[in-house]
Amino acid sequence: MSKRMLDKSATFFNGLMRCIFTWLVLFATFQVNAQGWDILFGGAGEDQAYSVIQTKDHGYITAGFSQSFSGNDPFFDFNVYVVRTDVDGTPIWSKAYSEGIAANVNDYGYQILETEDEGFLIVGAITQNGYSDVYLLRINKQGDVKWTKTYGSPNFDETGFDIVKAKDGAGYAIIGLTSEANSGNSSDILLIRVDEEGNELWSQTYGGDTRDEGTSLVALEDGFVLSAISKEADGVQNDILLVRINSTGGIIWTKTIGETGVGEEVRDLLLTQDNYLILAGASNSLANSMVAKYDLDGEEVWTTEIEGESRLNDVIETKGGELVACGYRDITIFKSGVLLVKLKPENGELIWEKIIEGNIRTKFAEGLAPTSDGGYIVAGYNSLSDFTAFNDVVLIKTDENGDLITNHIVGKVYFSNDGCNAYHAGDVLLKDWIVKAESDQATYFATTDENGQYDIRVDSGFYTVSLLPLNDYWSICNTEFSINFNTFYDTTSFNFPVEAELNCPYLSVNVSSGEAVICEDITYTVNYTNQGPVTVNDPHIDVQLDDELTFISSSIAGTDLGGNLYRFAIDDVPPTQSDTFTIEATVACDNILGNQAIVVSAHVFPDTLCLQPGPGWDGASLKVTGICENDSIKFFIQNVGDQALSTSIERNSFIVEDQIIFQVEPILPLGPGEIQELEPIEGNGSTFRIIAEQSVDHPGNNFPTVAVEGCVTEGESYSTGQTTQFPENDQDYYISIDVQEAISSNSPVILRGYPRGYQDSIITPTTDLNYTIVFQNFGTDTINRLVIRDTLPAFLDRTLIRPGASSHPYDFQIYDNGVLKFTFEEIQLLPGSSAEAALTRGFVKFAIPQTTGNPLGTIIENSAAIFFDYEEPIYTNVTHHVVGCTNFLDEEESCITVGLDAPTLPGLEIKVYPNPFNETVTLEIKGFEGKVLTFTLFDITGRMVRSQQFIGNKYDFNRNQLPSGMYIFKLESEGKQIGSGKMLVR
Repeated sequence: MSKRMLDKSATFFNGLMRCIFTWLVLFATFQVNAQGWDILFGGAGEDQAYSVIQTKDHGYITAGFSQSFSGNDPFFDFNVYVVRTDVDGTPIWSKAYSEGIAANVNDYGYQILETEDEGFLIVGAITQNGYSDVYLLRINKQGDVKWTKTYGSPNFDETGFDIVKAKDGAGYAIIGLTSEANSGNSSDILLIRVDEEGNELWSQTYGGDTRDEGTSLVALEDGFVLSAISKEADGVQNDILLVRINSTGGIIWTKTIGETGVGEEVRDLLLTQDNYLILAGASNSLANSMVAKYDLDGEEVWTTEIEGESRLNDVIETKGGELVACGYRDITIFKSGVLLVKLKPENGELIWEKIIEGNIRTKFAEGLAPTSDGGYIVAGYNSLSDFTAFNDVVLIKTDENGDLITNHIVGKVYFSNDGCNAYHAGDVLLKDWIVKAESDQATYFATTDENGQYDIRVDSGFYTVSLLPLNDYWSICNTEFSINFNTFYDTTSFNFPVEAELNCPYLSVNVSSGEAVICEDITYTVNYTNQGPVTVNDPHIDVQLDDELTFISSSIAGTDLGGNLYRFAIDDVPPTQSDTFTIEATVACDNILGNQAIVVSAHVFPDTLCLQPGPGWDGASLKVTGICENDSIKFFIQNVGDQALSTSIERNSFIVEDQIIFQVEPILPLGPGEIQELEPIEGNGSTFRIIAEQSVDHPGNNFPTVAVEGCVTEGESYSTGQTTQFPENDQDYYISIDVQEAISSNSPVILRGYPRGYQDSIITPTTDLNYTIVFQNFGTDTINRLVIRDTLPAFLDRTLIRPGASSHPYDFQIYDNGVLKFTFEEIQLLPGSSAEAALTRGFVKFAIPQTTGNPLGTIIENSAAIFFDYEEPIYTNVTHHVVGCTNFLDEEESCITVGLDAPTLPGLEIKVYPNPFNETVTLEIKGFEGKVLTFTLFDITGRMVRSQQFIGNKYDFNRNQLPSGMYIFKLESEGKQIGSGKMLVR
């Protein structure tokens, strides 16, 4: 088929055949990876794309024409067809444009160009009343028409094929062809100069007595170079014509390229970074495709012919200067495929050549553009064969090597009420379940949509495909299957029925907010979901607000229980269903410091666990609380279980002062309901946290801990920013604790990683990470669509990700090898300068555990890209965590340090290591040589337990049956204390 104009006889044939065949309207999966994707767009009529570019927001926009969306006869009338997608190929909008509703008015688009105001110009042709005019369409970034222009003369057929931004002044230049009606096979090159508003400045024609068709042009500082196809005098074969003109259209030189009697064509012209001309087209009477390089004087540098019945239609230059071109190649008499080639710029040597072909479809590539990740985006069309016009628009994303992934694994996930039977009406479709396809080389993921459907795009190879259970309350009928793809463009289907393993409710809760700005209102979202297979009856949620928050209102009725605790009764929750409500509060203005912790917890009831506890559980359950009373911190340990704490295993509680262990206290064998009150700690401005060792094999993931911050006499200063170092006790699904630090002003985007980590980064291999992505519209326009993409680090377990609360409804996906995507459609985020602050902001939270077996030293860094409508993505900060110890309370691997007091003599340095220790600890003293030193050790009550003298700068202290616990040491010389500190004996 001709690149430029669809033959009218083919149009009629197409219309007849459309009555027989029905076609896929839209086939799109949402993949983005190094190896790309292949997506179709269109409808029941003829659909073709001829040009594509990557847009400012890293998405794509393609222009062509379509019969599918005409308001008139869908088998005869064509409209300009434009599709805009995001970076994953997900359609944002698609529109058909026509100049009128009269029948037999056809509009075609051949080239699209992005304008400086983020809009687009599409050039093509409009045909009506038997004649064709050049058509120029101006749209904004939303696809709305700003203006249209037509250019033509009476009794002439004129078409625009390419448009460029002029370099010699404002405006644009359009190239195409013009031919007088009934002139046979004669035409001229047409060049039109227009201003920014599309008003014609001047036009010029070029050519001889035969057919000359302008195909492309490039802009120079002083004019343009045009490329054209020119018929030889006998009217049989074509030659290539290059014309260089000045800024007013005057010819500087012309160059005819080709051998007499042998056909050559040029379809695209490129100006390289070093000011050479690159031609792409066909040669050898169209038996080969061709790329050639010429200088600006029209002198040949090199020509490369690529054998095979093929033609190249577009050419681009990479950042490194290599040349990439696309077109098509005939594979058989019935089938064509996309041809993609890459060449060296210095000599035209072929670097690689790729053929992209469908399973039963034939493909044609017309447009090509580089992508921000180093790959390529190709636009064109496909059909059942070369001999039919059953075309849909095709958009192909490849990696830097021209490769893409084309195999699909599809299916449905559903809750079957009558056993593991085939799906039938009444079965519950399960949304946001994760399906994994794993091979020896790669692992791919997909989430189910609202219809329970999943679609995983995979490369060739052998895969094990499995559905990942939401939790242990479900049983998957067929846990996995295997598939071997030994070809491309293949699809296999497999459904996963799911049934109940435990007929129990599983009601989870999540609470979060954006940033806590001092003296501003804040909105907390409480999200709850029944992740179990049976309905939850009579549930309620208790929300405890921080003391620095003042309750304003809530979206559902609540009961004030006193002490900033509120209870919210919620409706019964059927299986897999979720809902949200919000709480408005104000952050305090006075007596609050920057980075002070703002803690809000939500606890959903019923919270009964149906899973059996481990065999070692003694029935005890420890809970810790802490208060500030009369400038002293008091910690309490209570057994809220039904049985006494076993005495067979010694359990300890650890109190951390800011970043050091303050004391270790054995936990008494508490009976049910009994409370152990620890010795009060005088408030000194530090943040104190208690962590208690829970009963062995305790059900769930209970982690008894609480922190007390700012316990000082009124008016005294205190440390902040310490609370978020450690996780809170919200590892179980029925409780959620949101901890963030108060700030003085908002950020446009920020990624919070919680816990922040001990000493700002250190976590254990079992620490789950909670990420909150906060965003704000600081622009001047309302944001209608917002997308967050987070390529998760390999050290996080994508299979167990838990999407959480958010400010606005979102669609959640995880796909490819671990790309997380939140899409907020119709978010209506108002501009910051003209709206109430709360309406300009948003957030979303998710939790994810680490990959099992992360070794010590593993660095986990994460960031996200936020796409505000059509703007360039804004990237968040990078969060940083280090797996620094096996367990904060582990006897061998604890990484919490034990404090040392400052030496009393200048220049003196004392080191104690390892601390904590098991058998031996070393004291190293620098800056104090040659004197007798006395080491004295006291227990926590002040009783001396060991004393010894030594000479030198090192002293190894051996435990020698000393009981575990916290000890205080002193170093003295000649009766004067020179240093002191704490030691923790394991």
